[in-house]
Amino acid sequence: MRNEDVICHARVSDTRFAAEARRECAEIERRRKIYSASRPALAIAGRTVIVVDDGIATGATLRAALKGLQAMKPQRIVVAVPVAPAGIADELQSGVDEVIVLEPLGDRGAVSLHYQHFPQLADSDVIAALDAASGLH
Repeated sequence: MRNEDVICHARVSDTRFAAEARRECAEIERRRKIYSASRPALAIAGRTVIVVDDGIATGATLRAALKGLQAMKPQRIVVAVPVAPAGIADELQSGVDEVIVLEPLGDRGAVSLHYQHFPQLADSDVIAALDAASGLH
């Protein structure tokens, strides 16, 4: 998904955007393969899905995830985040049933500034969390 405001503000050319999009799609596919390697796809159709994120800055990543999720036909989608821009619920209203935000995003727009400790997770961290949640530990 393109965020034209960000692209214009950052003066990103179409060529650079296309190259970054290809790189990101390859990274998404790499992660999908290793994160779901031993896990069957979940049956989402007709169920309530709760999407949890560590925070929303621009909402672009969340909108892309929601687009894919909506194609799976869940009965209800709830987004729950600790921090997000004021008004994000209104922006997401057409794509979800409920948005829960605990705290508005600060003026600097960085989710990480709302945390005392905000490390990047390694693939092994994600896999361990998925294993624990599925009872594979």
